Amino acid sequence: MKTKIYLYWVIASLIVLLLVAGFSKSSFLISHSSTSLSYSQHVRISPSDDDPENEDLCGLTEPDCDHNSNIETKNIEINLSQAQKAKVTVIFFWMQDCAHCEKVLNSLLPEMYLTYGDQVYFYPIELKEISEIDIFYQMAERLGVPKNNIGVPLMIISDKVHYGNQIENNLKKSIDSSLQKNPYTFVAIPEFEEKLPDFLRSKQVDHTINKSNQSNNTLPIRSPFPLALVIGMPLVLIFGIIFYIFTKKNNLRS
Repeated sequence: MKTKIYLYWVIASLIVLLLVAGFSKSSFLISHSSTSLSYSQHVRISPSDDDPENEDLCGLTEPDCDHNSNIETKNIEINLSQAQKAKVTVIFFWMQDCAHCEKVLNSLLPEMYLTYGDQVYFYPIELKEISEIDIFYQMAERLGVPKNNIGVPLMIISDKVHYGNQIENNLKKSIDSSLQKNPYTFVAIPEFEEKLPDFLRSKQVDHTINKSNQSNNTLPIRSPFPLALVIGMPLVLIFGIIFYIFTKKNNLRS
């Protein structure tokens, strides 16, 4: 009788230990996952000075933008009627005396309009005041732009942000993808919402940019029960067989 009680106690203790181990492992994974998510949300990439993404980008300080550019005003006039007809609206941030902005306005945009016609409209937002530049910097950082790459020109299309030479390299692909979406929406920019007409404000959606980066930095949260079952059940089965053989022998002896 004492032998049976002892075996029962061993098996019960084993099951309890496995369950506790499973919960402890799960708690560790949950804690580690939360830490990784927080880390990915706050850490920003700091590229080197020769990072190709820094090309074709005008910084936000006056010396960086003093290129004596010749921007044609006809390419930055807002035509609300044309904007409302467009299927895709690209928000375009720019500044005076920015040679890279001039290149986009005078070369790239006319090319895009020839390609897509009334389907696409580039809605310009000019940064004039120091306060606007500060807000722009906060917005760009919130949208996941690395600090060293915050500048103009910068474009927001759908849930993507393009800056520097990303604009020329990726804009057409992003437009083609966005034309397939119905209805078209773009990432919310509450920092400059007052500069948007009503029909554009309604197209804003609170997208979270770089979700894939966050998901890659998190570990899977595992359930404690599968862990306990996978490890515990074979051991319980083994102990059960041993217990059965042991009790059968005792019965035969008696």
